[in-house]
Amino acid sequence: MSPRLCAGVRKAIKCTVTAILVTAILLSSGDLVMPHPITTPHFGSRQVPGVLMERPELATLIGVIAGEWGAIDAILAQMFNFVSYSEVKGGSHRLDTLATALFASLVATTAKTDLITTAIKLRLPSLLAEFTKLSKDNRTASKMRNDVVHASWNISDEYPNDLVRYDLDGNPIRYTKKCLEEILRLSTLARNKMMDFSIKAANTSRADPLYPSPKPTP
Repeated sequence: MSPRLCAGVRKAIKCTVTAILVTAILLSSGDLVMPHPITTPHFGSRQVPGVLMERPELATLIGVIAGEWGAIDAILAQMFNFVSYSEVKGGSHRLDTLATALFASLVATTAKTDLITTAIKLRLPSLLAEFTKLSKDNRTASKMRNDVVHASWNISDEYPNDLVRYDLDGNPIRYTKKCLEEILRLSTLARNKMMDFSIKAANTSRADPLYPSPKPTP
């Protein structure tokens, strides 16, 4: 084996060992940044009315996460107006009632982004690639939001500071404060990126105006 290859192998092994050690430290300290499956045999938890009140700090974080995505929904509604029906009047956008009503009838974030994508293809094709990437980047944060906002939460005496939810296969997953703080950070980042793009879309000339002005007769 050549010296260069040996050095590469040693570096790869070192990186792997470091990653394992970091993971072990996080697991042993209980300071989990992301949700972690619980593998304890015969793990027990309980679900009681008002279970989130047993973990008030975590309940607050879940509420703030839900609020961030409520803001994202409002931004998406504005964005749909900007790229479809809205008109600039007196230096600001006048939102269209029909566009607002149509968009409000949609529930799933995926359906909303698909509708905006279609409008961008027609009106702002120069921004299509950017919005496609933005939507893809936000998909992970959206999935995390769904998991915590729509969870049926449990608590366990084994983890007195954490919350537990069960996946579709019945496997318990543990959420710590740091885990929910990370989901909140990703949600806030998604909101800010959506807001920045919405402002950009509002100030970009439409390629296909709904009511084009008649061309002057030569």
